[in-house]
Amino acid sequence: MQARALHLAVLLCAVATVLGGRPVNVAVRVGAPGELPSAAAPGPNPVQPYADTLFIVAAPSAALTGDELVMTGVHGMQHFVTADMGTGAVTTEAFANSSTGSPLLSPSGQWLGSPVAVLRATQGGNATAALLLLSEPRYDHVKRALTFHTKILPVDGTAALPTIGGAAGRLVAEKAAGVGPVVLTQPPDATAPLTGVALFIDLSSQNMGAHGRTEDW
Repeated sequence: MQARALHLAVLLCAVATVLGGRPVNVAVRVGAPGELPSAAAPGPNPVQPYADTLFIVAAPSAALTGDELVMTGVHGMQHFVTADMGTGAVTTEAFANSSTGSPLLSPSGQWLGSPVAVLRATQGGNATAALLLLSEPRYDHVKRALTFHTKILPVDGTAALPTIGGAAGRLVAEKAAGVGPVVLTQPPDATAPLTGVALFIDLSSQNMGAHGRTEDW
């Protein structure tokens, strides 16, 4: 666990370097079978998979409005880390490809299996976070803008999360303990932009079926 925490800390420092700002003050644990998660999803579901892969998408700024998240200034490559300490990267164009034939589609045809993600950022000098359901990614390589269709989920343990542990489980645990950032329950004030943005996307290889092998991405 110490080695994994150190590895994720290194990844987060890399995120801060990409953003060109201060480090993102967050630690995220990737779950694995046989481990106790940071927080379990609500409701009995013994076959619910662990979040064993984490994508980290960084951007200098973002806008979260209504049912859409737009991250601007994203890099041309997106990186991930797996529970067994594997790391890798895909181009942002391939990452945002949700068309038929994409290796990032689940057996039901959903991009990354319709994942949940934790958005962490700074707004008005305050650390903020939101729990999001993501779908329909679109990438504009000219504007370096990555757009997602989103739904803001509650962080009170009532949301039916698709995976156990991961970034989402950690945020739910922080909220329950009364620590951590200000959690957004609705789109933020557009006059105070989100800066120093990092999006932590939980993924279960089990939910991805035949496309669960990161080597095939």
